[in-house]
Order: sequence, then C-alpha cells, then structure tokens
Amino acid sequence: MALSKEEVLKIESLTMDLLRDAYRETEIIPPIDLDKVIQHSGLVIKAADFENPDIAGAYDRTSALILIKKSDPYFRQVFTVAHELGHYYLHKEKPDEIFYRGDFENLDGGQKKQEQEANWFASSLLMPQEIFIKFWSILKNINELASSFGVSSVACYYRLKNLGIIPK
Repeated sequence: MALSKEEVLKIESLTMDLLRDAYRETEIIPPIDLDKVIQHSGLVIKAADFENPDIAGAYDRTSALILIKKSDPYFRQVFTVAHELGHYYLHKEKPDEIFYRGDFENLDGGQKKQEQEANWFASSLLMPQEIFIKFWSILKNINELASSFGVSSVACYYRLKNLGIIPK
C-alpha cells in the first residue's frame, strides 16, 4: 500500500514548515540539526536497550519521550528519532500510546500505513526535497550524498527512488 500523492505532499509540506520554524532566519543546510526540531516539539530523547532486538526506537505519547536503541549506529539513531517525530506530528489522533519502530512485516494494515507515513516524514525531514535534489544534481553519488545529509546510503537510495530521481 503506497501513500497517495496528497499524503506525500502533506508530509513534505509539514516537514518543510517544521524546518523553517526550527531554523528561523538561518539557512537550512545538511545535515539537518534535529536538536532544533526537537526543541520545538517538547519531546525528550533517551538511548535505551530493548528486550526485543528488532525494535530500533519507540515514541511514548504519555511521557513525551522518544527512545532510541543504544547500540544502533549514529545514522540509524538519527533516522529513528526523525521517524518517531513523524508519529508525534502525524498520529496525534491515533489511539496508540506507544509506537515502536521494528518489524514492519508483522504489522496490520493500519499500523503499516502509520509506519510508511513516519518513514516518509523521517526521509523528508532529514533530506528536504528541494535541497536534496540540488545536492544530487551536483554530487551524483549516493555515498557522498548520504554523507552530506548524515544518513545511510540505503536511506539516501530510497529517497532518490521515492522522489522518482532514479528508477524504481
């Protein structure tokens, strides 16, 4: 189940609004400073160990807390924080109090959609479309692009694919 064009545009617009608010008068340049976005959210970030090794992070609505897996590489922790911020901003009306970033295949349809939305949010926040496309037009190298944005090469590759810049 893919996100609709309207859903994608809503997420892209939301993340740019958040970045503009967080960066205020300063230029938005990669890598994105998530601390600026987190300050606006009022959430707290903590590193943790999870009993289930498949869980990379969690957002606890009642505690206003994002937990990230201590042992994950930095770029994955950054993506997890951005993903959980997606739940915070996109799924306020959902009944779940805790969202886990983990095994996608074992989720039901509604949960999968929420995870897709949170993943798109994270990609859009960490790799803002207009800036990302500009950098790609100059670098034309996924590893260099990923390094510039502080994300994994895999995240960068999927962003390029999802934006239709490289073939699916």
